[in-house]
Amino acid sequence: MAHQGILRVFVNPVANFHLSRAVGAVQQDVRYRRPPSAGLIMIDATQAQLEYALQSICPPSAYVGARHIAPDDHLALSLGESAALAGAVASVRNASGAARTVAKALLGDLGAVVDGLPRAPAGFPIWPEGFVGSLSHTRGVAAAVVARRDSFDCLGIDIEDPEEIEADLARLIVRKDEQWAIRDGLLSIRQVFSVKEAVFKALYPHDRVMLDFHDVFLDFESSHATTQYGAVVNWRSVRTEAIFSIAWRLRSCEY
Repeated sequence: MAHQGILRVFVNPVANFHLSRAVGAVQQDVRYRRPPSAGLIMIDATQAQLEYALQSICPPSAYVGARHIAPDDHLALSLGESAALAGAVASVRNASGAARTVAKALLGDLGAVVDGLPRAPAGFPIWPEGFVGSLSHTRGVAAAVVARRDSFDCLGIDIEDPEEIEADLARLIVRKDEQWAIRDGLLSIRQVFSVKEAVFKALYPHDRVMLDFHDVFLDFESSHATTQYGAVVNWRSVRTEAIFSIAWRLRSCEY
């Protein structure tokens, strides 16, 4: 089936880490088809494969992008955004600036005029009227996923460093009915953590229900996640030298 997601790759000309074959400050849009695999996709970390990684998990009609975090990315924050992060350390301000740079460009592609993405009291971004999205960052990379609200109820993205979570903490994250996936090597504890984080980030701004990790059940055959209060979302996750996960719920049909 044709897959209509858009990958927007942002390349920092001074960075050693790239998510595209493009050079300099070139921005590249890539249309693609979804591979016939399940929610979990595992790819070795090369430049071209990192590009494919984001492509492979982007839902239809959504725009996703990533950027290497630079030391001056805090300068991209608007006055309101900067004020909300006044007490944050430099690394957090730079990561927030990088993620918002990606998000604003993607929203621009969708026709939105964006001065800033303020933070709600609960900490999630407030998106322009008619749009939905999510931000995430890890130590070196920031990412965003956005879409029109007439197509999506909710959307969440998470990035994690690949270091494994200690096994004795697994019981706090992985439900008993999910443990077989860990034993079979389908995915790591860290990846379960990432998927559930993406689910939380998708659902909380929409439903305003707090969730623990055991409140979310991951179905590895359908790539659906179901919460204890009955919400169902789709999810995809990919592991390269970082872990990327996206969760979403479409308005009119399932994916």
